[in-house]
Amino acid sequence: MTEGYVGADIEGICREAAMLALREIVTPGVDRKNIQEKAGEVRISKRHFERAIRRVKPTTSRETLSAYEKSAELFARYSTEFEEETSEAKQQETKGEKKEMPDFLQAE
Repeated sequence: MTEGYVGADIEGICREAAMLALREIVTPGVDRKNIQEKAGEVRISKRHFERAIRRVKPTTSRETLSAYEKSAELFARYSTEFEEETSEAKQQETKGEKKEMPDFLQAE
């Protein structure tokens, strides 16, 4: 129901649902004092959220979300490979074997 929505979008849905419920209670011609009294009568229902979801569109497109997921998957894969290579190089160094390690990985 909220696929593609980010936290700020969900917040927007909640605000919109609250405003929809409030608009049902506060009608034209109601003075400020009556608005404050009626504010306690506001009840937000599933119906308000359903209408709000139809009005508030996700800021993240499916394409952007898909690209992000692919990037995260690649990063995870390369990170794992990097960790394995680093671990292997350290083990070989401990055994007295020398394997070329990038400068930034070598202890100072």
